[in-house]
Amino acid sequence: MRTPENLELTNPQEFGSSWAAVECPDTLDPWDTCVLNPLREPFARKECSILLSEVFEICHPVVDVTWFYSNCLTDTCGCSQGGDCECLCASVSAYAHQCCQHG
Repeated sequence: MRTPENLELTNPQEFGSSWAAVECPDTLDPWDTCVLNPLREPFARKECSILLSEVFEICHPVVDVTWFYSNCLTDTCGCSQGGDCECLCASVSAYAHQCCQHG
């Protein structure tokens, strides 16, 4: 499943939302992974905050970080494979990729 930006997704809801028209409201995720895994939330918030930091500051005017940060939290809180880094690193990598695609 690929987004309009050609990013590969494994979550069907994220895939569907990525193709939604601008006029359509965002769908709510039926499972808040940070609520389901509260012990992972502090780690997720701390590590995903790199997307909001000066490291990616130059990208913020070009690629909206809000969606990527939210997905980073969801993915990192819900990650059950590859240790703590797999889902976090994939989320950060997705934002970095979009930043590079937009110069």
